[in-house]
Amino acid sequence: INQFYQISPGEFSENTYAFNLQNFCSIYNFPILKTYNALNILENENIIEIQQNVNKKSALKTIVSSSYLFDYEKRNPKLDAILKIILRNYGGTFDQFIPISEIRIAKKLNIPKQHVIKLLIQLDFDKIIIYKKANTDSQLKFLVPREDNFIINRISRNIENKNKTKIKKADAIIEYILNDKICRNIQLLEYFGENNIEKCNICDVCISQKKNNQKIDFEEISFKIITLFSTMKQLRADEIIYQLPYDKKYIIKTLQLMVEKKTLQLTSQNKFEKVKT
Repeated sequence: INQFYQISPGEFSENTYAFNLQNFCSIYNFPILKTYNALNILENENIIEIQQNVNKKSALKTIVSSSYLFDYEKRNPKLDAILKIILRNYGGTFDQFIPISEIRIAKKLNIPKQHVIKLLIQLDFDKIIIYKKANTDSQLKFLVPREDNFIINRISRNIENKNKTKIKKADAIIEYILNDKICRNIQLLEYFGENNIEKCNICDVCISQKKNNQKIDFEEISFKIITLFSTMKQLRADEIIYQLPYDKKYIIKTLQLMVEKKTLQLTSQNKFEKVKT
């Protein structure tokens, strides 16, 4: 960056510089994302200060009277169309700066955006308007003199420690995701150094452990299924599953056992019904 702005070793520049990340990366063949992250590190270490997109929208103000503008349109027919578009679509330009969109104007005139910008610059040159073109560049300011080795040595340990912390946090997240043995609540609270922690009994780990420890009473499920047939002659499997407070796989297993024992039978429509005795 010092080289980019031609700052000599030991020199401290108090100027504020326009900075375009894409142009900077293109000149030095840097990857944009890594460069952006590196700039953030330099800013966090108080080496530079960056203000993002100081002026995101273009704006203009008409600085002549309406009668003068009318005469100007007659003398400059090539600029007549853009002036009419501005007056019709952007009210208040005689009183204050109004945000405009060069793309929107270009679409209405059916001309390229760059041509619209040239016309606006011409109007500004002729002192008909004041045109403030959008500035997508950032503003960069140096906070320390150019002392490359000193700066690098001073901040390198901080950067190394921050990177280690990031890796540690990432590893902790992965461990949390993959650990299906310990309650999620316990994992989180232990990570933040909490004591006297208990299972939450509502996370996926706790629920899974409950299911694994639960003794399945197939006779009870069978009784509940038979009870359903006291009001319905035939039932589909999904209808039985919907009405019973048991895991789907245990209900299906019970239905299979009941068919094997000839307590239930399947009809040609794939419905269950009691076997007549």
